[in-house]
Amino acid sequence: AALDSRIVVEEADDRSPVDFVLDCAGGENAATSVTLSERLRRFGTIVFVGALTERAAFNTSLLMRNSNRVVGSFWFPHRLAADVLALIAAGTIDLSAFRAVTFKTDQILDAMEHSVQHSGGLIHVALKP
Repeated sequence: AALDSRIVVEEADDRSPVDFVLDCAGGENAATSVTLSERLRRFGTIVFVGALTERAAFNTSLLMRNSNRVVGSFWFPHRLAADVLALIAAGTIDLSAFRAVTFKTDQILDAMEHSVQHSGGLIHVALKP
């Protein structure tokens, strides 16, 4: 089956410019985030939803010369995450309606296709190394 036309899979060494990056990954390796920020076109924006746990060494001179924007988006009050986790641990919140479908990283095309075909609702797609 063909992938949805909205999906573009690039090679790891692709350096083509982009207008927008939505970084949801977070984690300990900031290299991907930095590389993506360096691909931004003039007036491009990178938005962080996932939290990096290590400092990122962005090329601030490049960001400035291209009039790029770096935006952080934290959706909830900081205390809310701990409160929700406590409710889940206590069994107060039933998570049985949520389903995660996992794919290995070498199945990324299948994962993306599955995500498009099953978008919305309480089904989530995750990549597992």
